[in-house]
Amino acid sequence: MQRLLLNLLALTALLAGGALYAQDSDGAGNADAEGDQEESGDAGKKIYKVRDEDGTVTFTDEAPKDRDSEEVELQQGNSMRMESVPAPSRPEPEKKEEEIAYKIEVTSPENDGVLRHPTEPVPVQYNVKPALKSGHKVQLLHNGKILEGEALKWPIRGQHQVSVRVVDADGNVVSKSEPNTFFVHRPSKQLPYGP
Repeated sequence: MQRLLLNLLALTALLAGGALYAQDSDGAGNADAEGDQEESGDAGKKIYKVRDEDGTVTFTDEAPKDRDSEEVELQQGNSMRMESVPAPSRPEPEKKEEEIAYKIEVTSPENDGVLRHPTEPVPVQYNVKPALKSGHKVQLLHNGKILEGEALKWPIRGQHQVSVRVVDADGNVVSKSEPNTFFVHRPSKQLPYGP
């Protein structure tokens, strides 16, 4: 069984393009120069299947003269040329909008300041650095609600908070200031205020 496997391996090597060389009488495995020239065109093209007295099958590239042999028809091996396939193009990742950390500070009304009986609208002043990016805008908040314009219109007496925030085109808050808390003092509720 082991011998049969060895013979099959030898046949496989021959089918893959290898060639067995007939050994000369001294077993050195070298053919003479004349034999090389005669058989060089046919080397590796004919394979013979030989069965000995024990029934063992061997394969050889030279037909034995002392026993019957059967020529094995070799099939042409399949070969394919691999062509380079371009790598699939990957979509470019979406560019995220560059985040800007604005520095925002409310400068007026002052934090912990007191406004005594204001008779005019109270402007809210602030600083924003760096300059606003395109699509960004400033919103003023008075007591947590968006303020229309940039002034408190005759605020009532008591505690107030103002803050400033920057929003993007979709209304998302990009940056915001700390709130400034201040107080409006009016000596009497009876005193008129506003226009």
